[in-house]
Amino acid sequence: MAINLKYHVYVLVNETKPIYVGFTICITNRIKQHKSHGKKFTSHVVVKTYDNKKDALIAENSLIRYLSIFGEDYNVNAKHVDLEARKMYLKSSK
Repeated sequence: MAINLKYHVYVLVNETKPIYVGFTICITNRIKQHKSHGKKFTSHVVVKTYDNKKDALIAENSLIRYLSIFGEDYNVNAKHVDLEARKMYLKSSK
């Protein structure tokens, strides 16, 4: 019998700022991991649940890029951001 895993895309929020975007199959355990690693956040939001890992990963990366275009204050998951794409977007919006 096949196991139907669900992949949850979520955002960690500190006050009103998103600070981390990720996806997981077990949101409860993942939140506990973030807390045990010292991540400071006041709440979390499950944005959407997917039936497959590929769609969840695409959604996670899209959300990271979207949030990252709003300036240094929203530098969510900084190591994953395509900085060149962000610079091009900012230049084109002037």
